[in-house]
Amino acid sequence: MRLKNLTLKNYRNFSHQNLEFDPDFNLFYGQNGQGKTNLLEAIWLLCGAKSFRPGSAESFVRFGEEGYCLESNFFSGERDQTSVIRWYEGKKKILRNDVELTSPAQLCESFYCVVFHPSVCEIVSGAPADRRRFLDTAITCIYPAYYRICSDYAKLVANRNRILRDLSYQSALLDLLEEYDVALASAAVQMTRYRASYCARLSEKAAGFYRGISFEKEPLSLSYQTSVPGFEVLAAEDPREAAEEFVRILRSRRKEEVEQKTTLQGPHRDDLSLSIFDRNAREFGSVGQQRSIVIALKLAEAEILEEKRGEPPVILLDDVLSELDRERQGYLLDRFSGNQIFVTCCDIDPFSRMSRGKAFEIKGGRVNRESSF
Repeated sequence: MRLKNLTLKNYRNFSHQNLEFDPDFNLFYGQNGQGKTNLLEAIWLLCGAKSFRPGSAESFVRFGEEGYCLESNFFSGERDQTSVIRWYEGKKKILRNDVELTSPAQLCESFYCVVFHPSVCEIVSGAPADRRRFLDTAITCIYPAYYRICSDYAKLVANRNRILRDLSYQSALLDLLEEYDVALASAAVQMTRYRASYCARLSEKAAGFYRGISFEKEPLSLSYQTSVPGFEVLAAEDPREAAEEFVRILRSRRKEEVEQKTTLQGPHRDDLSLSIFDRNAREFGSVGQQRSIVIALKLAEAEILEEKRGEPPVILLDDVLSELDRERQGYLLDRFSGNQIFVTCCDIDPFSRMSRGKAFEIKGGRVNRESSF
């Protein structure tokens, strides 16, 4: 899989820019605040995923303009393809090969990436929601239909919480709550099956990569932890029984949920456990260890993607290499030698010995200089 070119129109601080990329290595360099990360973000959006940075669609629009457009040509599935994302006055239109799509997630059926950026360390150091977001994004790249499952589940939880808030003075809502219990249980089983299956594969691969990064000094272990102990096993073995058990648990906690006015069980409360020597990496891991775990997780994510989809994903490295020592830099780049790579940095000197690729100097929302290694 290779991204051949990208055109940005009124995107972030870019007014109009067309970029032709190297099939192997591409470097965006320049001072901070010039637009390097904006370029990586634009490439990431071509997967159909949400931005890896906070902000609404309106924040993507260049100041003073009414919309933005991203157009790309890429090679995937043994053929050349195109994609277009347009946002104008609050309405988004998405095209792939000139056919309009109904969901952004459909883009990742043809084009997909793995992204490293400074905030990905929150997979280890952050809250459970950060780890759930990592899992859901990675799974969606493999199974685009999973996006709809997550979306439906989130809507069910939101609506069920509204019922719980109103139930104390509208007892007639009890029958509706029972219906939501059944619907929520079905969606919870589907999400849990996807997540647990993915984590089983992720655990094996990430542990291997971490051994390489730590030079065989430390063992990494990870597991999927459900808010209902053992639910992931039951969901895998007997989905119908798992759904019935989930409903029973919801009803057993009905009083507590009404008091707290929120849904207390389900995948929105699950977590990914990460440990080194059986000690929680979030609490006891050093900054270096946490960073190495993230690298191992992302390497595993990329390898699983390639195995499942049949093509190596595009790799986006946003100011990540500068935080690593030379040994880890080399390890990371070696592992991605068969992928198309996009890197952002402030200083081009560490890459001066590259034998292939392109370098783009970004200044004030435009390419100030373009050269080959």
